[in-house]
Amino acid sequence: SGARDGVKEGMPVFAFGNVLLGYTADALPDTAKIKLISSFKEETNVVLPLSQTPAIAMGRGGENMEITLPKAIKTEIGEQIMTLGKQPFLIGFIEKIESQPADPFQKIIFRFPANIQQLNEVLILKK
Repeated sequence: SGARDGVKEGMPVFAFGNVLLGYTADALPDTAKIKLISSFKEETNVVLPLSQTPAIAMGRGGENMEITLPKAIKTEIGEQIMTLGKQPFLIGFIEKIESQPADPFQKIIFRFPANIQQLNEVLILKK
């Protein structure tokens, strides 16, 4: 899909209908480029549902993202990461929790719940 189909810059792009991958960055006549939310330094407002903690997920590139939180906030491997908003969307599951004894913060590492290299189609939500 591209501009001929009504695709415009900034439209959200999903896998499986509810996994936010990114946003259209450039709509050509028959195709559209997508900027992934996992792109290096890309920021996304998220929430960790178990603790209802809002945070900012930072793209690390290579489909990886991270969140830095105080150690006092309880998280667990496998916990969902959702976008913050009236209509939350899944963006991943916690895969790793890194923390150092002297550091008051923990780093939450996660990635998309699907290998985007193997996706045959995505959904572009027209506004």
